[in-house]
Amino acid sequence: MKQEINYKKVYLCIFLFCYALVAWRVINVPLYNSDQGRNFIHGDGESDRNVHSTAMFYKDFGALDRTCLLPVFLYSGDGDSCRSEAEKVEPYVYTHYPALPDMLGATYGYILNTKSDQWIRIFPILISMGFFFFVIKFCKHFIEDNKAALYSTCIILLSNYFIAWADNLHKHLYEELIKWVFVYMLYDYYKKGKPKGYIWLLALLYIIVANVSFEPIVYLAVVSIGFCWIFDKKILNWETAALGIASVVGVGLHFYQNYIFFNHSWQAVFDDMMYTLIDRTVGVNDPNADRGKLFISDYLEIPFLWFNRIERAFLIPGWAIVVFAFFTLKKYYKSNRDMFFVCITVFVASISWSIVMSQHFLVHLFTVRHWGIWIALVSGVGIVEYARMVKNDFSGNHWYMKTLHVVFIGYIVVMALSQQVFDLYLKNGFLYPMFGL
Repeated sequence: MKQEINYKKVYLCIFLFCYALVAWRVINVPLYNSDQGRNFIHGDGESDRNVHSTAMFYKDFGALDRTCLLPVFLYSGDGDSCRSEAEKVEPYVYTHYPALPDMLGATYGYILNTKSDQWIRIFPILISMGFFFFVIKFCKHFIEDNKAALYSTCIILLSNYFIAWADNLHKHLYEELIKWVFVYMLYDYYKKGKPKGYIWLLALLYIIVANVSFEPIVYLAVVSIGFCWIFDKKILNWETAALGIASVVGVGLHFYQNYIFFNHSWQAVFDDMMYTLIDRTVGVNDPNADRGKLFISDYLEIPFLWFNRIERAFLIPGWAIVVFAFFTLKKYYKSNRDMFFVCITVFVASISWSIVMSQHFLVHLFTVRHWGIWIALVSGVGIVEYARMVKNDFSGNHWYMKTLHVVFIGYIVVMALSQQVFDLYLKNGFLYPMFGL
């Protein structure tokens, strides 16, 4: 008799492994002087340092008088106005991005009465534990086959996408968690006959996430419009309008915060944001800019990067995900048309930031994390369907198909071992003290 998988034990083992590695990284991979261990791929240490700077500045000087609750960058925490003797750089208030993650980091430091980034990370880690179990719930909810749901869960939770960001102090943890909850709740809202209260909770989530990061605003707008079309056969309904208004309110709160900081000048707010908007969309001719003005070649590179970057963040490389997505979409097109279009909608949402804010996408590798929900939806089901194909091909005499399968599976294994097992688990994980020297 075939023994059934004890899913609870499997998920418990995954949890223990993930948080053993998270804890190890918190203790052994420092926030400062660890460019590889906490770079744009492994937790975005630069943004974490900015949150840490804000938390220390608020603790020493307060949060309102000088900053209007906006982030403060380049503060060393020693009460001096300069970061160091060698680097005479004044701390400065940053206005171009929502401030909620920095405010939360400062709040954690205030609660614990500490300036230690390691202690402040306790709160994000606890939040990420809730995220961990919600990913399991999400995959079970959207994927009927338990084995397929397990595969999707493993690809998300055992990857850089989750582990290196589980202790993140800045926006990344919050925005991903809210995106997963939002997609789950909006799907349920339509499938359960639009229960009262759901849409107002979703609107509240939208306002919150707009003050965490600008990136999810575009993503959730695509999901909202897509789900409206899938389930109501409309481009716009009152729910979509309400969520759109919520996003405007959320952004408006940040602009109003800037308005107060700039001595009640809307012109100053406009001028401040326009430069950043142009920079992050088409780029600017500025030698200090990250990439400069974009050209046609830059835009042509974007579709390639959609899938090529996935191997750095997920257990399965992007080009293999494309294959599994094909099998998943083929299955859903025949058996579950709603889920077929849900997958299409989430795919469009995943690429939306690269289209709207192309320069930001090209510069920042962490934008690959927008693919998380789509990969969860298509990978596990696709693996199960692909496994059936492999089984049939290996029972026959088609040597060329067997060769293709060996090469394809070997490619997945090699990329997983090099990009996740070695790079994340070992080099920037359990063996970081050795590689970090």
